[in-house]
Amino acid sequence: MARNRDPLPDDFKELIGLCRAGRLFDVQRWIEAGRRFTLPPGNFTTSPLRASIEKGFHSMVEVLVKAGSSQEQLDDALIYAVRASRLDIVELLASQGANADQVCSDEVLYTRKPPLIRWFVDHGLNMEDGFPIAHAFRYRRREFLGIYMGIRDKVPSARKQAAMALRIHCREGNLKWVSLLLWAGADPRMVVPDMENSPPEEFAGTALEDAVHYGKLDIVRKIGIDPERDDLTALLARSSLGCEPEVIKVLLAAGADPNGFSGEESPMQSFMCSFGWSLDSSFLRSNPDSKIECIEVLASHGGRWRPKDAYEISSLRRDLARAKPYDAVRGLERIIKSGAIEKDVFLELMRTPKMRLLMNSGHPGSVFLRECSGQELPRRPTTRGRRRL
Repeated sequence: MARNRDPLPDDFKELIGLCRAGRLFDVQRWIEAGRRFTLPPGNFTTSPLRASIEKGFHSMVEVLVKAGSSQEQLDDALIYAVRASRLDIVELLASQGANADQVCSDEVLYTRKPPLIRWFVDHGLNMEDGFPIAHAFRYRRREFLGIYMGIRDKVPSARKQAAMALRIHCREGNLKWVSLLLWAGADPRMVVPDMENSPPEEFAGTALEDAVHYGKLDIVRKIGIDPERDDLTALLARSSLGCEPEVIKVLLAAGADPNGFSGEESPMQSFMCSFGWSLDSSFLRSNPDSKIECIEVLASHGGRWRPKDAYEISSLRRDLARAKPYDAVRGLERIIKSGAIEKDVFLELMRTPKMRLLMNSGHPGSVFLRECSGQELPRRPTTRGRRRL
């Protein structure tokens, strides 16, 4: 809980009033008369130094500092000078002993003043802890680009932090900032922590993976796909969340195999899972049509869903059973027509009572599903042979 502020002594109220009014000679006479001009220890809202800095009176600050100030007061005044974006006062305070390394990088970068930022960088500003470079680029501090170009080979984590910010702009689809960071040398294939998750290191990945994952076609094209360096099968599997057909086409054109595996990950399995999740209206990205369209694209390039175990089939069954029958039947109809599921897999999928109930639901497409499963269609009632009344 924040401490309550202490009330200012009456004599300091008068002195601070003189400082704010810029009455330099009156303040000098105050000091020469031996009256106190530095606050005693306490939790005060302002001070003569703070008030002078806020008003931008360089000469007033100089008089107060040279008359004598404690280390704590000098360091406190330095922070206020940074907040006021007054490099001249920063230099004055530093010359009188204020510790520049006591100012955090966020305070300095927030000023958006290149000369001030550069001064602190040259005087040992900590650019490592807390990823200040990544945050500067994340929040589009364009004025920091020139400074970054001068320190990217001096700060050990500079390039890593630039790549971290690049991940954010890739997933947000900010082509302008992606282009700027690529120009500045950020590596879209460097594996770096994720600033938006905690702990960041547990969600490591690359900017290119994020661009593919979130379906940002323009950014994928800007970065470019390189079959020599990129795991195309893994990228194809990651694209199942964004489900942007044009991104999938770019990957397939580069040589991605829809039936391949990257470790345990299969593109077709990823897309079938994504289709199943999209049938749940509470799911964040519940848009079955986009998932189905992507599966159709994969199927047109030879992609086939070949589940490696019974669990993958039963998972899709559960998703279909929980979905609205209309959405489930219509989605299955399109997927079967695309050729993504071969007959033996489809028969295994539909063999349970709940799936047979789905095929007999009467929704558009259920007739087609029954035909594919080999079920006999129910005969229509006929009046032939009935005696007319």
